[in-house]
Amino acid sequence: MAYNTKRMLTDANGDLIPQIFDPGSDSFVPWQTDTAFPLTTKGMTEFATGVRVVGTTASEIYAGTAPMNGRRVLMIRNEDDDAIVRIGGADVTINSGFSIAPQAAVVFDLEPSSPVSIYAISETEIKVSVLEAK
Repeated sequence: MAYNTKRMLTDANGDLIPQIFDPGSDSFVPWQTDTAFPLTTKGMTEFATGVRVVGTTASEIYAGTAPMNGRRVLMIRNEDDDAIVRIGGADVTINSGFSIAPQAAVVFDLEPSSPVSIYAISETEIKVSVLEAK
């Protein structure tokens, strides 16, 4: 099943926690920086990495000069030690969207035939690392 049919993990207060979708278990799992990252390169033919500056205006997130055509994986990591990044559609604001905690990352398992744009915004100018693969 796809990640968008699964319930995301929350803490005791009902707030979303840093997490990734693990296709092997078909569920979201807590993000843990001390364990191996469950991204596989099997069948992937191209990777692109980059660093984007995110500020107070929503901007589309991709590794190079444009989104990778046919990408299957998009990983976004908040490189800041203090600020939260919010991601969502073009209308994401600093008060809406999914939050990426400082030093945390999210991974999207994308359908190559259905391109999707992910935008990011922050209260201060910060950097995010981006990985795209197909």
